[in-house]
Amino acid sequence: MRAGYTSSFSTKDSESGIMLDSKKGAKNLFSFDVNHKPNSITMRRHFYLFLIILVLPFYGYSQGSNIREDVFIHVNTKSLLVGETLQYTAFSLSRSTNKISPLSKFVYVELVGKEGVVYRKKHALNQGQGHGELFIPSHLNTGSYYLLAYTRWMKNFEDFAKSPLVIVNPYKGYEKIPSPDKQDISMTFAPLAGKIANGMKNKIAFQIKGSLNQTANDKGRLVDNSGKQLQELSWDQNGIGSFEFTPESGKDYQVILSDPNGQFSFFDLPNATSKRNGIFVEHSDGFLQIHLGTSLGKLKISHGDTEVFQKDINGSFPIKINRQDLPTDLLEITTWSTAGDLISTYHLSNNKPNVKPLSTSFGTREAVSIQEQLKPGKYSISVRKSFNMEKTKQHAIYSKILRSDEFVTPDIVDFGHLENWAALFGKKKSGTTVRSITYLPEYRGELMHGRITSKNGTTVQDKAVLLAIPNTSLNISGDLTDRVGNFSIEYETLNGEDLEAYVTVYDFADEYEIHLEDNFLATVPLLDFPPISLDSGFVEEITDRSIYSQLQNAYYSPDRDTSAASVIPLPILAFDDFEWHYELDDYTRFRTMKEHFVEYISRAGVVEKEINPFTLIPTSSPVDERIFEVPPLIVLDGVPVSGKEILAFSPYRIKSVHLLPERFFMNDFLFGGVLRFDSFEGSMGGFEALRNTLKINLAGASMANQNLINIDAEKIRNRRIPDQRIQLLWLPTLDVSEEGIQSVDFYTSDIEGDFELVIEGITDNGSPVSMIRKFNVKNTQDEKQ
Repeated sequence: MRAGYTSSFSTKDSESGIMLDSKKGAKNLFSFDVNHKPNSITMRRHFYLFLIILVLPFYGYSQGSNIREDVFIHVNTKSLLVGETLQYTAFSLSRSTNKISPLSKFVYVELVGKEGVVYRKKHALNQGQGHGELFIPSHLNTGSYYLLAYTRWMKNFEDFAKSPLVIVNPYKGYEKIPSPDKQDISMTFAPLAGKIANGMKNKIAFQIKGSLNQTANDKGRLVDNSGKQLQELSWDQNGIGSFEFTPESGKDYQVILSDPNGQFSFFDLPNATSKRNGIFVEHSDGFLQIHLGTSLGKLKISHGDTEVFQKDINGSFPIKINRQDLPTDLLEITTWSTAGDLISTYHLSNNKPNVKPLSTSFGTREAVSIQEQLKPGKYSISVRKSFNMEKTKQHAIYSKILRSDEFVTPDIVDFGHLENWAALFGKKKSGTTVRSITYLPEYRGELMHGRITSKNGTTVQDKAVLLAIPNTSLNISGDLTDRVGNFSIEYETLNGEDLEAYVTVYDFADEYEIHLEDNFLATVPLLDFPPISLDSGFVEEITDRSIYSQLQNAYYSPDRDTSAASVIPLPILAFDDFEWHYELDDYTRFRTMKEHFVEYISRAGVVEKEINPFTLIPTSSPVDERIFEVPPLIVLDGVPVSGKEILAFSPYRIKSVHLLPERFFMNDFLFGGVLRFDSFEGSMGGFEALRNTLKINLAGASMANQNLINIDAEKIRNRRIPDQRIQLLWLPTLDVSEEGIQSVDFYTSDIEGDFELVIEGITDNGSPVSMIRKFNVKNTQDEKQ
């Protein structure tokens, strides 16, 4: 964050994006009323008041949790080889409700590794979804990476989502995992009820870090203080496991870990507390059975900030609840005393990945249609070959849990395992508590924030800062600076690519410097990039995948929808908006610019010695009537320039001059009309006197259109062309408006083996959905022969 910016609400109320859809009423952004001049300060105050009324009620609620955002990232794969393509969909969610968030219209995505940022892209969000893809270049090293995603608003709380990835470059060596050091072993305990309760059953989640792996020779056991073994322990590849036991008062307990070399590690469990703190949940497919340590008080179950279940506690009997009566999500159980004091908290999972193998196998190059029942919501779909390298998954149902800095992703697990993850990671830092807002949300358009400084120490308040795209039309947005020179410009790019742009302080009586703030993260977060382990069993798999990708890249180029790929902005002021037009070749050419205005450009006057030498005369007034009190906006090929410098410029490089001799309001500032110069080349004609101007590369936002089209069916049917696709389908966005059967259609390729159909999404009521369908593809042509 930039420390110099402390104002919470320094932006304007306008849709003055330089590239706005005409449906938004672009011409209404400006006023041409000669007789009316609005009070700039009053306009800004009105908007700030409106923004404060809009934001503060939410921000003050539960430390802003009601408008805190999260992002869930669905990727097509967690492991990639160079030459393959990473595809991803980002869902912007409300942290409170887990529903699609309406707060942000753009999401920022970065791929980072040990060497730093590898890839950055901004994506427009369409109803909370944005998507993109990245071809993995051959210069990347084998190692651990993260795909980060966040909105501008999330930067206020230092929040970001991350998806761990493994990238393998078979053409380069890689860092091997060093020999294990036994002293590196650590063990973390997380009672699911927050504390261990005496005299009742408890479930304890744990994570082991260090040299121990889950093999037949690695062992763990729980013992009491007499050395009696109570049970053996096991854990998954992430070192995560759990055990259940009933502690006795006056006894201590510890876990002993051992390896094949006979080395032991000892870890003491936290001391047990009063039984009243206990919560223990028994899971079945249809019901929950909740056992409580307290016999009086109240039981509550919450989904985010919404209470979904409440029951008085009166006795020691377990409470049975039908799962269908609760939201299918990560919930929170709390117990309360009769005085209203919180006793204990338990992270409850009422959701898990819906995993099911299909009974039918498919042939190579076969048209496949799989039917699935989906509730109303937003989804993305991937159909891809399964690989042994990709042992872990990351699903939408984990989106509320995985806010830790661990480079781990859960296996496909049951209700209980999800609760282990919630206990271990759900309570970790999930964002910074803030008392002031630095980054306003991009609620309608993209925002550019910056600050100007004066080289001569003059005031920087109320200076017009303009963002412009070079064009024969006028595509400009801007803002007035506050008392310390801060500005926030709202704009909108059209689908995608980076644009050449200019930022200008439109005050040429002084010299200014412009400092822009990057909407991407200023520094890479502190993340763990562990070396990866590639054993001999992966060699054949890596070799096959490398061949697949090379053949596929040689023969196939998927059809892409380019109909909306234009980066040319829609004009705000086009040719017809200007009232006077002068093609200089239609008149006598003179040696100086001034002579052209003196001789035949009658609606403009020139005072050569002034900083702002041009003035325009209203069309409704006689030519000799008093001119405007304020100077006009002067642009060359759409870029604001100094009137004094353009007056000294060669008129032989100017093709035409256009005038709008009416008062021209842009946001909070007023111009005495617009004077537009067009060069022959359309690229400023060699004009270099760009004072108080910063030339930038403006990052374009990829629009959330469906950019990936199905592979050409004719190529698939032509068996003379090899089809080595391992990604059979990537559907980044699917909007389901009514509950019912959805058809997932795709073609298989020449690749045989096990495949997975993965559907990830969020229902309209905020419930995460993770569906996995496993199926097999085999070459039926060989069987027929």
